[in-house]
Amino acid sequence: MNEFKNYTFEEVEAFITSAILKLQTEDALFLDPEFDINERSVTHRLGMYLAELFIDEDVDCEYNRVYNDDSDEYIAKNVDLPVVNESMTVFDLEAKTVYPDIIVHKRGITRNVLAIEVKMGWKKSKSEFDLIKAEAYKVRLGYNFSVFLELGPFEKYKLKWIK
Repeated sequence: MNEFKNYTFEEVEAFITSAILKLQTEDALFLDPEFDINERSVTHRLGMYLAELFIDEDVDCEYNRVYNDDSDEYIAKNVDLPVVNESMTVFDLEAKTVYPDIIVHKRGITRNVLAIEVKMGWKKSKSEFDLIKAEAYKVRLGYNFSVFLELGPFEKYKLKWIK
């Protein structure tokens, strides 16, 4: 049986903070509201910096599969989320997807270390929905840690940890 590291909250928080600081330094333009880059581009870069820190784990962006121990197969990540308002539900084709922006995990087994939902600070619409998704990843998909991260503009950021 493989022995995996059990990360403390302090270690995970330090890794996220370090990755954010590197993003702010190496990719500052990404956090400029006038540049208005796609969130997926930002999460990709942040995921790369997290991978440098979580060296024994897999770090993926918008990963849409989960391993099911009971059936020994990969299935789609699905969580039944409540309606945020009448026009936005998980099943609405116009709504945001129901898989995390960034995850730290181990592919091929059930090991879910961290799920991160990211929102660009100048695009606050639907941030309530992203917070609900972050809560569902921790509770329903069994991530050890889950966080809602609001990035920018510029050097600003906020972390909201899911308890």
